[in-house]
This record gives sequence, structure tokens and C-alpha cells, in this order.
Amino acid sequence: MEPTRKELEESVRKQVEEIVASSRDVQARIAHLVRDMAREFHFNGAGLVALTKSVMDGAAAAFDKAVPKQPDSVLGQVVEGLGDGLSSASLAARLALEESEAASKSFATEDLSKLSKDLSALKSLFVETVSEAAGKLRSGVAGQAGNLRGHAERAYNRVRPALDAAVTAAAQHPVDLAKESVGAGLSLSGQAAGALFTAIGKCMQETGKRLEGAKK
Repeated sequence: MEPTRKELEESVRKQVEEIVASSRDVQARIAHLVRDMAREFHFNGAGLVALTKSVMDGAAAAFDKAVPKQPDSVLGQVVEGLGDGLSSASLAARLALEESEAASKSFATEDLSKLSKDLSALKSLFVETVSEAAGKLRSGVAGQAGNLRGHAERAYNRVRPALDAAVTAAAQHPVDLAKESVGAGLSLSGQAAGALFTAIGKCMQETGKRLEGAKK
């Protein structure tokens, strides 16, 4: 049984709170968490904006209990880790679409529409969603946390190319695949609803392993 949206959001908030409270490998651990949870938020329909908000809510909750020695640095690491994880999620989505095309298989229109709306919403709302966390920090902490919007804008500038590529791939997927199949005399094989997000999850695991291997 798939977890509810409320359960997903609460799980992310708690894990982020623990990561921030520990102050250890914050960026890498947040990135890993976001990669792990992106597929669930996609599939559930909560979306990546909700995932972004849950991460920032968890960070704010941690700051509310105990302010780190270098609050601006820690908050910056949270946002950078969030950006890293979302970049991986966007890359995984594009790879899943490309691999499907290579196998002459098409994903359900329902999945493609859900993915496109999710990625487009993230493009529009990422900076604002991250910046809103400043208002949730208790009095006195916000000033120590530095320019949260600046962190958000820098992270977005890194994430945007991957987001743009994934949005384009989703928009072109059924059209390009149909043209290629007809031109080559191939039969187009459709996949059941939900298959796209399963494929994204698999690509996400592979992307995560490559990134971890590159850091060793």
C-alpha cells in the first residue's frame, strides 16, 4: 500500500530535522533523501513542490529547536542538497523517457501529463517555496540564517537546465516516438499508467550510484 501524501511529507520533515540537527554531511544526506523520495512524491501526486516544502519545513523545525553554530552555512547546505537531489530527479526523468523511446515504448498520457505539470510547477515555485521557510524561523534566527532567497536562486540556476531538459523530453515523448515508429515501420508499445514513475525510480537509483561513485 502506497503511503499517503501526509505520511510522505511527515517522513521527509522528520528525516531532514534529524540531518540538520546532526550537522554532519548535510548537503550529501539531503540530496540522497530527495533522490529517494522524488519518485514517491511523483507517483503519489504530491509533487516536487511539496517535497521541496517538506525539506524546508524540516530544516525550519530543526532550527526552532536548536540553532547550529553556523546557521547560514547549514541552511545553505540544505538548499544545495535539495538542488542536487532535484537535479538527479530531473535527469532520471529524462533518461527514463529516452530509454523508453529507444525501446519503442510509450508511457501513458496520464503519467506524462502528471510529470510535465509537476516539473513545470517546480520551475515556477522553487525559489518562492524555499524562501518562504525564512518566515518559519523563530525571531532572531532568520537574521543569522543569511539570505535564504539568495541560496534558493543559486540552487535554482543549477537545477534549471536539468528541469528544462526533462520538461522538453516529456512534452515531445509521445509525438517523437510515434513519428519514429511509423517512419521505421515499428509497432508502438504502450505502457500501463504508473510505469513512468517506476522507470524514473530505477533511473534514480542508477544516477545516485554514479554520483556516489564519482565522489569516491
